[in-house]
Amino acid sequence: MLDGGGHHAFTSHKPRPGQAKRNPNHHPVILATSTAFWDAYLKEDPEAKRWLQTQARSVMEPGDRWEMK
Repeated sequence: MLDGGGHHAFTSHKPRPGQAKRNPNHHPVILATSTAFWDAYLKEDPEAKRWLQTQARSVMEPGDRWEMK
């Protein structure tokens, strides 16, 4: 979960008036974690899965939360 992230965190559109400003770190986090996820589970890449389990938190900010089930 990205702290302060809303639906606009997943787009390149500017937030509407009254919406919180987008955190510039959200897109890099989304790109890194989603790419690793697809590599881990679609390509069956053990390094990508290991990164998700051990390093994904390193690209996130202190208020963000990482969970795996």
